[in-house]
Amino acid sequence: MFPRGSSLLLVIVVSVVAGYEPEMRIIDAEKDLEELDVGEVDDPEEEMYNDVSYAFREELRRREKGVGGAKEKKKTSIDPHDYLAQATDGQMQMTFVTLKLSWSLEHRKLGTDKLAADWKTRLTLGGLSKVNVYSFDPGRILMVATDQSEVNDIKHFVLEQPETDFLEYQQKQYFPVGRSEPLNTLEERQLAEAGPRRSTTRRQAPPDHTEL
Repeated sequence: MFPRGSSLLLVIVVSVVAGYEPEMRIIDAEKDLEELDVGEVDDPEEEMYNDVSYAFREELRRREKGVGGAKEKKKTSIDPHDYLAQATDGQMQMTFVTLKLSWSLEHRKLGTDKLAADWKTRLTLGGLSKVNVYSFDPGRILMVATDQSEVNDIKHFVLEQPETDFLEYQQKQYFPVGRSEPLNTLEERQLAEAGPRRSTTRRQAPPDHTEL
């Protein structure tokens, strides 16, 4: 009889001689991961927010909180978060369109969806079939291009539309001919879109400050 320790040594020697490789088993994977030091990692979402305007950053954060539960997605409706990462990597060119407040309050989300679909059709007929158009919120539209050269065509098209208040690209605002600022301030727009809190009377939209 071999001593107990000698038996274990014999098993190991026989295994090696027979050509078997030692087997490694992970006993506690979760503990190993906790002890693994991967250093500090920057938050990629904060990097994405840097490439959009303040107004849209605030809107994205508001939507991120999940107001009203699960989000509904339609064919012409999109969550801009789906495109932010690719846009910051230079894979996509994103432009944001804000429609006139008076139009937005009248047509709401359904009207914005229909307008986005109409714009997509017209852009396709005009040779910009790769440009995608999505309703972002009532009165807000996201346009996504894959080529920098398409952005100028998008600007030209959008700023000629009667529903357009302004367009934003890389945190810079562009306006239709004859204007150099939005028709309404951000505060006016937010108050009007929020609507009355304790009154059943429909709130009138602030007048568009169109120059005569």
